Amino acid sequence: MFATPAFNLPVTLRRVGWITMACASLVLSACGGGDRASEYEPASIVSFGDESSAFVSGSGDFAAIKGLTYSVNVLSNLTDTVTYCTDVTPDTLCATGTTQTGVTNFVASTTTSAYFTSVNQGDIFNTVTKIELGTGNYASTSGDLKRTTNQFYNCAASTIWTQYLARSFGKGYEDACQLDQPGAVTYASVNAKVADLAAQIATAKSDGRLKAGVLVTLWLGQNDLIEIFDNDALSLSQKEAEAQARAATLIGGVKDILATGAKVVLVNAPNLAYSPYALDVKSESCAGVSDRPCNPDMDKLVVAFNKQLITSLGSEYALNGRQLGYVDAAQLTNAYARSTSYQNKRLCEGSGALDPLACHTQNLVEDGNTSAYLWADDQRLAWTLHRVIGETAFNRATEQF
Repeated sequence: MFATPAFNLPVTLRRVGWITMACASLVLSACGGGDRASEYEPASIVSFGDESSAFVSGSGDFAAIKGLTYSVNVLSNLTDTVTYCTDVTPDTLCATGTTQTGVTNFVASTTTSAYFTSVNQGDIFNTVTKIELGTGNYASTSGDLKRTTNQFYNCAASTIWTQYLARSFGKGYEDACQLDQPGAVTYASVNAKVADLAAQIATAKSDGRLKAGVLVTLWLGQNDLIEIFDNDALSLSQKEAEAQARAATLIGGVKDILATGAKVVLVNAPNLAYSPYALDVKSESCAGVSDRPCNPDMDKLVVAFNKQLITSLGSEYALNGRQLGYVDAAQLTNAYARSTSYQNKRLCEGSGALDPLACHTQNLVEDGNTSAYLWADDQRLAWTLHRVIGETAFNRATEQF
């Protein structure tokens, strides 16, 4: 059985648990401030960041597939669209005249199965066809068969933290996924770094998105830390200094957003020291922290980056609990990554680089305990921590703002 995460608890219990933990861990005094007259409801939500907050479309023949995320996409079979045929061309739909009925069994090949072709047409949205080759019995004959099954990428299902947050406020990212609710928009982009934030903010300003009544979500730094970590020309102390410089730049963007009157939920860098990527470089115990393996060099970079976020905020902003909320993703990552109930392994099958089309609910590890795997690919978080961070962000906003 899966462990029961905090986001499945009643809202009141979730709020008490998460806020208590967050307040205990932060320099910010944003947890208090007196009673509010009413529940906080943002007029709209604007998201900035990297692929942890972004949506993408498919490419090539799959360009019509919208709203994919760099976590785990929800892919479901449309069971009334299963077709069998004797046309065993591996990457096309069944040819006219080859369809077979009365198939009593089908055994898919383990080496030549699960091709996909895009079939979006008319009112059909986010649908692909899965193509499997194999053998089966049909009519009075048995032999080679192809099975095609239409499948649906449900982009409205929450798979990244901003979706959990937006959905809790009754909003969604309709611009990225036409199946979703309106009320939220993202300017986040794949592979974005701190240096890209200024352009994201400028675009949102020109669109008239940033103003009083808006809730802004911001999560950046993961790609910066990986870039710094990989720079062999720098010593560890130089890498820490570079991480601090980028964190200071990020806070400059936060202050720019706050100056528009919008409220901000800022998420710090998750602890990539436990990512499969970092563990593949160095896997040993971080002294005085946990017996579970981590990468101590990456750990130092994450700590340097996140400490600088608080330092660069300064008391004027750090004490402004009605405008700025802070989510400690590093602490949350640590809590799960150091627990033997969870795995610091990738959830999606395949290579180390995540493909949004390929990372879906039908292409996961086979042991069944998908909630226990913390990473979607070698560097990016899977849905367990996205949900925890999204719920924590929601609680921070509702308790503070």
